[in-house]
Amino acid sequence: MKNFFRLIILLISIFGIFETKDILSQTYCIQKYHIEYGLNFFRVYDIKQDSSGLVWFSHLKGISTYDGFEFKEVLKSEENPKPPFVRIFIDKKDIKWLLPQVLRDSILYYKDRKWKSIPPVNTQNLHNLNYGIDVQYENENPVVYIGSNNGLYKFADNKWTHCTKDLNQKYQDINDIYRFGEKLLLCTSNGMLTYYNDKIDSNEFDLLSGKNVLTVKEGLNGYGQNVLWILEKDRFGYYYEGKYFKIPFKIFIPIYPNKGLFVIEKGIKNKIYFGGGYIKYSYDYVNKELVLLNRAKGFSSDGCKTIFSDNEGNVWFADARGVDKISTFSILNYFDANGLLESEVSSIVEYEKGKYLFGHNLGLTLYDGLKFRRIQLSDSKERHSGIDRVTDLVYDGKDKIWYAANNKGTGYITKSGNLFRLKENNDSRIAGVCYFKNEIYYLGAEGLYKVKNRKLVKINTLEEINYNTRKLIAIDDAIYIIGMNGVTKYKDGNIAFIRGEMSYDNRNNVFSLYKTKENTVLVGSASGLYEMSNDSIYKSNKININVAVYAILEDKSGNIWLGTIEGIKKIKGNEIIEEYGLKNGLAGDEVNRSALIIDSLNRLWVGTNSGLSCIINTEAISSKPYPKIIFISAVDSKGEEYDLKEEAKIEYTANTVNLNFRGLSFLNEKLINYRIKLNGFDDDWINIKQNELGKIRYTNLSPGVYEFLIQAKNENGNWSPIFKTNKIIISSPIFL
Repeated sequence: MKNFFRLIILLISIFGIFETKDILSQTYCIQKYHIEYGLNFFRVYDIKQDSSGLVWFSHLKGISTYDGFEFKEVLKSEENPKPPFVRIFIDKKDIKWLLPQVLRDSILYYKDRKWKSIPPVNTQNLHNLNYGIDVQYENENPVVYIGSNNGLYKFADNKWTHCTKDLNQKYQDINDIYRFGEKLLLCTSNGMLTYYNDKIDSNEFDLLSGKNVLTVKEGLNGYGQNVLWILEKDRFGYYYEGKYFKIPFKIFIPIYPNKGLFVIEKGIKNKIYFGGGYIKYSYDYVNKELVLLNRAKGFSSDGCKTIFSDNEGNVWFADARGVDKISTFSILNYFDANGLLESEVSSIVEYEKGKYLFGHNLGLTLYDGLKFRRIQLSDSKERHSGIDRVTDLVYDGKDKIWYAANNKGTGYITKSGNLFRLKENNDSRIAGVCYFKNEIYYLGAEGLYKVKNRKLVKINTLEEINYNTRKLIAIDDAIYIIGMNGVTKYKDGNIAFIRGEMSYDNRNNVFSLYKTKENTVLVGSASGLYEMSNDSIYKSNKININVAVYAILEDKSGNIWLGTIEGIKKIKGNEIIEEYGLKNGLAGDEVNRSALIIDSLNRLWVGTNSGLSCIINTEAISSKPYPKIIFISAVDSKGEEYDLKEEAKIEYTANTVNLNFRGLSFLNEKLINYRIKLNGFDDDWINIKQNELGKIRYTNLSPGVYEFLIQAKNENGNWSPIFKTNKIIISSPIFL
C-alpha cells in the first residue's frame, strides 16, 4: 500500500510539472478556515448552500452550518454514531439530504428543523459504498436515488429498488450520478449509462464505452455553448451534439482502491474546476489555460473531496485538511517563493502583451507569462544604507527596457533578456528614467541626464532642477521632475518651478503626477491628493485624500486608482468605491511609486513592500452583491425567544432585549459592515462591524412599539435595502 501511494505522488508530480500549462505561477488570495473562525473539524466531505444563504458542511464529526459569523454543529457524531456523510443534496424544497458513506446506513434528511431518516438499503456488505445522490419529486413525494459501487438504488413508496441488478456486473460500479434534464446519468467504471422511466440505456453515450467516467456536470464551453463536461482518470473534456471534445492538456486523477470522491464545479470568469483525491485543477475554457491548484499556490492541500461555487461565485475547496475559499474578486499574489528575485517590487513595466519586467532592491525579474528569470544587478546581496533598489523602468517601444537603480547603476535589458550597462558615472543615486521624444533621460542625485553613446551626459545640475531627485514623468511636451521641493518642469531646455503655497501639509513633497483624460493633472504627495495647474499645486477638489499618495493611474472607464501608504484606493467621480490592502488580499499595504500599471490585458499590477499583486478586471466598477439579511431572534431579559415573524409582545418586566441577525455574504465576511436603528428608541443609524454581532442589546426599553431596522454591505460594496422586523411591543404595567 505504501508503494501504491508513492506511485500516486510521483505521477502527480510528473503530470503537474510537465503537462499542465501553469500560466500563472502565483499564490492565490485564499481564505483558510481554521480555529480562529470556529472551524474545529477537518476531513470535510461536502459543502452546499441553502436558499437562505447558509453554507452546510459534512465532515468527520457530523454536520455544521456557517453564516459568516460562526460555525454551528447541527448534527454531532455522537448523536448519529454512523460513518460520515459523504454528500449533501439540497432539493427544490430546501430539504437537506445526507448520503452516508456506507450503503447499509440510513439516509438522513433535515426538514422543519428536525432530523429524520429513511430506512437503509437492505445490505450487510461493509464494502458497498455510496458515491452519489439525487432527489426528485413525484406527486409531491420525494424519490431518492443513490449511486454506489453495487449499482443504482431508488427509494419510492417507502421501499428500495435495485435498478441495475439485471445489468452486467461491469456497470454496477458507479462513481457518481447526475441529473441531466429528465434523465439520470450513471458514471460507471465502464462507461456512462442513462436512466429514464425505470429503463437503462447504454447506447446514448456509446462513445464513452469502456471508459472509467468519474463524474459529469453541465456548463459552458469557450463558444458559449451549453455542454456536458466529463471527467475521466486521464482526460477532461465535454460532450456536445453527439461528439466528444478533449481539452488540449493531459491530466491525471488518482484512483484509490476504494475510489474516493470526484467533482466538477462551474465557476465564474470562464473557469471550471475539477479533481479528486490528491489533485485538483482550474481550467479556463476561453483562454485554454489549465492550472494545477496545490499547496505551492497557497492551498491547504493538493487534493479535494469537494469543490463548491456559492451564489456569489466564491469557490470553496475541502478535503482532509480543512476548507479553503477563493473569493469572487480575483487578486493573484506573487512572492519570491513563486519565482520573483525578491518579494518587494519597486517598479513594473509591460514590454509586450503579457510580458513584464519587475524591479526589486537587488535586481530584476523578467516574466514572460510562463516563467520567471531572475537578474541580479550585483554579486553582493548586501544593501547599502537601505536605499538600494531599482527605482524606475521604461520601455522604449523597440527592444530595450531601461532601468534606473540606486547604487546598482543604469542600463537596459533586451526583450530576449540580455543585460547591458551604461558606462560608469559618478552619480550612483539614480532615481528615475523616462522615454521622451525618442530619447532616454535619467534623474540622479547630481542632476538631470540624457543618454548619448551609451553614456550619461548631464544637462542640468542638481541646483538647476531645484534639488528634486525622485522621479521623471513625461507629460505632453515636457518632462516633470518631482521630489521634496515640488515639481520642476523641463521643456525645450528651459526650467520652471511649480510649488504649492508654503504650508505644513507636505503638499510639495511630491511622489507622482498623472494627467487624466479630462486634462486634469493630479499630484500625489506625502500629505494626500492634489492638483496642478497654472504653475501651482493646490488641494484636489476631486476627493479628499489625506494619506501619502505614491502612484496614480486612470483606467478605461475613467476611474482613478491611487497607490498609497495604505494600499489601493479606486475613485469614481468624487467617491472612493473600492479599497484594497492586506486585510482583503493585497500582497502588501505600501505601494511603491513606480510599481502601479494597467496592462494590455486590463489587469492592474501593484508592487508593494511585501509582494506583487495582480487585480483582475479593473474596468468594471465593483458589482459586489450586498449581503442577504436574516433575522435570527430577539431574546428578552427572561430568556424568552422571539423570531419576529409575527409581532413580539414582551412584558415590561423583561424589557431588555438582545437582537440577533446576520448579513450573509462570503466575499470577505469579516469585513461586512452594518447600520442598525431601533425605531422608537434611536434617533440615528448606528454603525457596527461583523465582530460586534451577538452584542446588540437594548436595555430598559420603555413601554411602547418598536421596529428594528438593519442594513448591511460588503467591503467596497453598496448598502442593502433596509430590512425591517415586525413590531416589538413592550407592554405597560397594569398600574399605568
